[in-house]
Amino acid sequence: MARRPARCYRYCKNKPYPKSRFNRGVPDPKIRIFDLGRKRAGVDEFPLCIH
Repeated sequence: MARRPARCYRYCKNKPYPKSRFNRGVPDPKIRIFDLGRKRAGVDEFPLCIH
């Protein structure tokens, strides 16, 4: 299979998500950020270091 130039992928021809009756509402984002834990906790309150 030959490699295509970048101009082939410059514009989206169709919709990025499938439009069907199963896809109602807004689709979930690809990157999800979860707010967990205490954000204002000090450094010494959890004295472990994981590498």
